[in-house]
Amino acid sequence: MNQERNAPIARTEDPLHTHKSNVAARSAISAAPPLNNLPAPLTTMVGRQAESQHIYDRLLNPSCRLLTIVGPGGAGKTRLALEVGFRILNSHVAALHFPDGLIWTSLADVERIEQAPGALAAALGFQFLPDTDATMQLVSSLRNRKLLLLVDNLEHLVAGSALWLTILQAAPGVKILATSRERLHLDGEWLVELEGLPTPASVHEAGFSRYPAIELFVRTAQATAPAFAPAAEWPTIIEICHQLQGLPLAIQMAAGAVRTYSCRQIANALREQLDFLSATALNTPERHRTLRAVFEHSWVLLTPAEQQLLQQLSIFANGFTVTAAAELAGATPTSLGALADKSLIHRSQAQQFAEQTENELSPLEPRYRLHPLIRHFAAEKLADNPPHQQRLGERHSHHFCQLLAEQGKRLSTAHAARAIHQLRAEHENIRAAWQWAANNQQLDLLSQATPGLTAYYLSQGPVAELQQALQHAVAGVRPLAAKMGDALQAKAIAVLGLLLSRLAEAYNEQGAYAEAAQTAQEAIQLAQNGRHADVEGMSFLQWGRAFFFRGQYEEAQKKLSAALTIALSVRNTALAAAGHTSLGANRLYRGDYVAGSDHFEEALRIYQTLGDEGNILKMRYNMALLLFYSGDFLNARAVFADCLEQYHQRNDQRAAGLLLNNLGAVHTQLGDYEQARRHYQEALANKRALGDRPSESLILANLGLLACYRLDYEAAAAYCRDALQISQTLEERAIMAFAQTCLGHALVGLGWLAEAAEVFGEAVALRKELGQRDPMLEPLAGLAGVFLAMEQPAQAQTYVEQILPHMQNITAAGIIEPFRIYWTCYRVLEANRDLRATEVLTVAQAALMARAAKITDDTLRRHYLEQIAIHRAIMAAHAQLPSERRTESSNRWRQRVEEHADLVEDLENLLRPHREPEDAPHHAPEDAPVNMPEARPTDDAASPAHPSPPNPPGDA
Repeated sequence: MNQERNAPIARTEDPLHTHKSNVAARSAISAAPPLNNLPAPLTTMVGRQAESQHIYDRLLNPSCRLLTIVGPGGAGKTRLALEVGFRILNSHVAALHFPDGLIWTSLADVERIEQAPGALAAALGFQFLPDTDATMQLVSSLRNRKLLLLVDNLEHLVAGSALWLTILQAAPGVKILATSRERLHLDGEWLVELEGLPTPASVHEAGFSRYPAIELFVRTAQATAPAFAPAAEWPTIIEICHQLQGLPLAIQMAAGAVRTYSCRQIANALREQLDFLSATALNTPERHRTLRAVFEHSWVLLTPAEQQLLQQLSIFANGFTVTAAAELAGATPTSLGALADKSLIHRSQAQQFAEQTENELSPLEPRYRLHPLIRHFAAEKLADNPPHQQRLGERHSHHFCQLLAEQGKRLSTAHAARAIHQLRAEHENIRAAWQWAANNQQLDLLSQATPGLTAYYLSQGPVAELQQALQHAVAGVRPLAAKMGDALQAKAIAVLGLLLSRLAEAYNEQGAYAEAAQTAQEAIQLAQNGRHADVEGMSFLQWGRAFFFRGQYEEAQKKLSAALTIALSVRNTALAAAGHTSLGANRLYRGDYVAGSDHFEEALRIYQTLGDEGNILKMRYNMALLLFYSGDFLNARAVFADCLEQYHQRNDQRAAGLLLNNLGAVHTQLGDYEQARRHYQEALANKRALGDRPSESLILANLGLLACYRLDYEAAAAYCRDALQISQTLEERAIMAFAQTCLGHALVGLGWLAEAAEVFGEAVALRKELGQRDPMLEPLAGLAGVFLAMEQPAQAQTYVEQILPHMQNITAAGIIEPFRIYWTCYRVLEANRDLRATEVLTVAQAALMARAAKITDDTLRRHYLEQIAIHRAIMAAHAQLPSERRTESSNRWRQRVEEHADLVEDLENLLRPHREPEDAPHHAPEDAPVNMPEARPTDDAASPAHPSPPNPPGDA
């Protein structure tokens, strides 16, 4: 049966069949599968199930007469066409739809369209009569047949498409399934476009090994080298498949190299050597023996103008818009369409995009992209003309540096989401443009693009990439700045100072505070020498932030005040607002709520005047931290949630991660531990993706404390140790102290009291060294609790005595768990029969009730008091006290709370969602300097020096 099925179609005696003979022939084969000459594949096809089903369905559709599978060389067009052919042949519909057979012919070796009828006749199994038009004989032989013609490799014969039109018009029972690198440009042509096989993003993606690109690589590698074991190679295999963009032929070539090279060697070679990939199988067509041969085959089919355009388009790093292609390469929609028709570039679908201020969706400009290997091939052609390559590089850098400058300004407006989307789409082009400007010491371009580059990366990450880009530019500019007497030296010094000030900012965001301080000082020196006050002020700001993040608040105050003074002297309002923000944070974490609030209010006022939507959001939720510390959890949660929604709308990933952490903190305080865990886990994934190590260590410590609340002490200890390791590496001493305190609680839960005492002691010493008096109360209470558990109440009381003078500060900013401190002090005093135990318990209960009173939801308030273990214990113990003693202490506490009521009310008014009028202008005041540094939407706010669930980072 198989032999008969795959035999050539029998040659007829007379090529001009009568209707009667065709009817008889159909009756004879109705009980058997149709005849065919399909070459049986030697391997199982991997992937393409969706495309196969799509083609199968279309070929059974009466409306579809001509279907062309198009795609670049090596995309697997031939293999897919054969797969569909055999699928039809082996189905019950074959005899019904194609009773006269499925006929395969390859035209790869046919040089002219005039030779095509002969190739088809050979496949059909008949000979032409002499002195008769070959096309007419072919058409006559097909006129009354019902069959499927599978015609392979038509790209070089597209100009002769009239042949296929003639066949289809004369033979209504014939359908054609064609493969080509270019569409046939016929009315009624249906298209299926092939691109690369799907590839997973990373090994963390579920089912990554079952992705078609990965499966094809592994199957091919193991067929070539049976001992190949992918288990240790998965990340590199994924990297290779990404480099090849899932192109099947290229994947098979790369996998075939595992007999000689490691996967890492293959991945490295692919970056530089197009000729590295080749096929050695003897049955591989010559045009597919190397990737260069694949692309040369397409190259020679292009017109000179198309060849030149393809070379010029290789200047784009990862796709391009029609506008950019027109500006840089002189492309037109028609010329781009011609390359797209030849499968050399691919058009992305135009995405619909809704701006934050609009209700209707507006389309973004569509993009085209080249396969990386085709781009590599075209770039080699471009490199043959170095002057032209240099001119294109310059135009490319100008275009995308200007884009950075323009869209960077929009990141602080209501149009931030669209700006971020555009910058994301051009990420690789931006990197290439910046690198070209740095390599060629283009001072104007670097100065123009630096604010936008910084704002973009600090919003989207990874910050490490920003750091590397700035370091590269600094290395390029530094020699010019040191070149005495050069006409460009003064400008180079100014640009170098700007770059260094932003580099200090990048170091701060990554927790490299020593490097930030050193870099800021160098920038200050350059700025002072060149009298560039804006750069000097920005550099003092970053120097102050480096001190702040390390908990050195006195030094931070001096540097931040210097930054504010400079900003005011040169009337740089954006820098002044940033200075007020950081000074507010510095005051807040020294326990000075009033001064901190004043600075925040002034920063908010300036940002509202500037129309800086991004920083208005930042100030709203920074100020909401004050509500949070006062125990007004529901109002704080409302502000955090509103800001998070707006940051999502703006596509600001970094700020969104911080808000998720803050919401985790709120839900922890309310006792909703599962919701807190979800927020923390989402925040952790966000920060890891952005490379934000300081925030990562904070969130890990928060998860550790949360695990303690859930009595999962082993998990708590693991989280805290991870947090401690990161914070120690970064010298983030405040987070170190917090992680040590949380680890101490976990160790107590595990019964490792001696170890707990040690880490609590380290936390006390570190808080003391940082001058953080209030946060030091927590590890002191931890030590007291450890010695109480060791049945040493007298020793425990020595630590309580250090806490009692600061009893009024237990609910201050920086205190993570105020009620754990109260409860520990009460238990120690009670164990020592100290009469002050009653007062401590009464004060604790009054503070607890004051916070509960702010929870307006009855169910939540009851949960807050009854479900949180320490709260429940305080309420139960207090209920057993004599009533007269409860009243006396409660009155004293209530008086203290009322003293702060006005501050809290002012904050609540300020934090109502800010909405500008519809026609409100969004521009700087007329007296703002033209060269004002861009105020980024995600920096220089309160990133706490001792973060925790009730003290989350506030620097969105």
